Amino acid sequence: MSTARRLINVENPRKREFSRVYSSNKTIVCRPMFIKTLGISTKRVNTALRKMRNLSVPDKRGVVGGHNKTSKKQRVTMINHINKFPRYISHYCRATRNNKEFLPIEMTVTLMHKLYTEENSTHVSLSAYRKIFYKEFNLKTKIPKKDTCNKCDSYQAKIQKITSNNKEKQNVSSEHYRHLEEAELARKQMNSDL
Repeated sequence: MSTARRLINVENPRKREFSRVYSSNKTIVCRPMFIKTLGISTKRVNTALRKMRNLSVPDKRGVVGGHNKTSKKQRVTMINHINKFPRYISHYCRATRNNKEFLPIEMTVTLMHKLYTEENSTHVSLSAYRKIFYKEFNLKTKIPKKDTCNKCDSYQAKIQKITSNNKEKQNVSSEHYRHLEEAELARKQMNSDL
């Protein structure tokens, strides 16, 4: 029985016969040892070396980008949808609330998003809707502890009931405005007394 002999191809020598300088302290190691030590593939090493030699390889990270990005059209429809809901300004907290407006008690952002998805065919995630709600608007869903007085509530109810008579509506609105001015004057006087 004869021994099997290995043929050496001069044109395509074995990979183990090459060694390269792979680290910063110039220690020469063979490729298999380097690859097994780091637990990476030869393709990764070859790609890194190719990129080091050819400096014109562009960075391809973030090129496609923004598949889930909310379009401007969707932003506008969400803003218009949020603007449809009735809101009011707190009576007693006007000075300290920075023009903050309040939604009705039963209205939540989740419910508003649900109504938006029922009205519109394009799907928008709840997180995107919340982001628009909190970033673009100065709205709160919780009512402050001190809210409106009985007179303001009755004026608002009267104004909402009047549909056809504009003169009567204007009279009630002017009474309501006078009441708000008196309340503001009383607040200023109280603050000056303190």
